[in-house]
Amino acid sequence: MLEFGLPVIVDATFLEYAHRERFIRLASELSVPALILDVQAPDAITQARVEARSRMTDQASDADASVLFMQLRHADPLTGA
Repeated sequence: MLEFGLPVIVDATFLEYAHRERFIRLASELSVPALILDVQAPDAITQARVEARSRMTDQASDADASVLFMQLRHADPLTGA
């Protein structure tokens, strides 16, 4: 879509600095603005939402609370870059 001049939203966890850096570099190479949103909520709320979603039969995600907590433990902190 970028090649047609249309804006896109990339839905990704971007837990690792290297993944974020590649995304920003690609945006720069394509001369398009890039913005990473850091959306946070208390652990109890995110856990409840993940558990509720895991009980739904029409969801593509198979993540559960153990996946959520593993992601939180292994996420690289955001930087100014």
